[in-house]
Amino acid sequence: MTTFALIGAGPGLGLATARRFGKAGHSVALIARNPGRLDQLKKITDEHGA
Repeated sequence: MTTFALIGAGPGLGLATARRFGKAGHSVALIARNPGRLDQLKKITDEHGA
């Protein structure tokens, strides 16, 4: 299994990338300066099975 590290993860391209690779069965590491944003992104990706 491959792990993807998304540096500067945000609600646009970062979220789309995380969902795409997460749904394909890969591990995804979200990295951002804003911990609140990371919590939101994790919640969204978890809800969509990524």
